[in-house]
Amino acid sequence: MPRNLKESLRSGIFQFSLVTISVWLALMANDWSERQKKKNDTQLLLTKFQAEIQVNQERLESTSTYYRQLDDSLEINIPKETKKVNSVSFYNFWKGKIEPNFQDYVFQLALATGKMNDIDIELAMSLMDLYKRQQLFAELIDQYDQEGWQEKNTLERMIYLSSLTHDVALDNGRLKSKLIESLDMTNAQADK
Repeated sequence: MPRNLKESLRSGIFQFSLVTISVWLALMANDWSERQKKKNDTQLLLTKFQAEIQVNQERLESTSTYYRQLDDSLEINIPKETKKVNSVSFYNFWKGKIEPNFQDYVFQLALATGKMNDIDIELAMSLMDLYKRQQLFAELIDQYDQEGWQEKNTLERMIYLSSLTHDVALDNGRLKSKLIESLDMTNAQADK
């Protein structure tokens, strides 16, 4: 009987060890699979951020080009208009305000799904700052409403537009550098 007991005990310990190691290996494989899935999701998110930032750079450049051209036209026309008294003439260079219409779908999705937690903290902070600046830039343009536009004479309208173009130019430089910084940080993390 002791011999049978020893063999049974050995067999039981062996089977227990085999099951324990199998479960441990399965858990390790599952953990590795989850990490790979999370890594792939993060890489996809970074790729989407890169694309969104590039689109926003193009939109900023397009908006800035329009306001630079408007500013150039104003610099030429304001001196001419100061010679006139209370003119309300039409000028053909004003096409209305151009809104940048920045995209923020990826950013909003990352916030809503908690995926912002999966990226480097410095990059997450940079992206949050970037999207806030984009929002403020759009609000800057939006705040120049056209209420009372009809009551202003042409010179007042041009001075008003000149203020807008200068504000846009100032904010453009800050936002452009932030876009470049965030894109560089996103590229660096995507390359890891």
